[in-house]
Amino acid sequence: MMFGNFPEDWIAPSPLRTELIVYVILYFLVVFLLVQNFLLAIIVEVLVPPSHLLLFLLPPALAHSLLPSPLILSR
Repeated sequence: MMFGNFPEDWIAPSPLRTELIVYVILYFLVVFLLVQNFLLAIIVEVLVPPSHLLLFLLPPALAHSLLPSPLILSR
């Protein structure tokens, strides 16, 4: 086991129990955020054309001027 042997009274309120609870909660939070990031990346890749992905790196005024007109996009 990662922690070795737990002391007999590890369930009693102690710094070890508190650290274990905080570790587990933070671990679940990090795993949740990584999975969410992965799923959102898939959604963005499917919904946004590849030519528009680089426009997010440009200033808004320049990016807006490079986009095709709405009439072309509606075809």
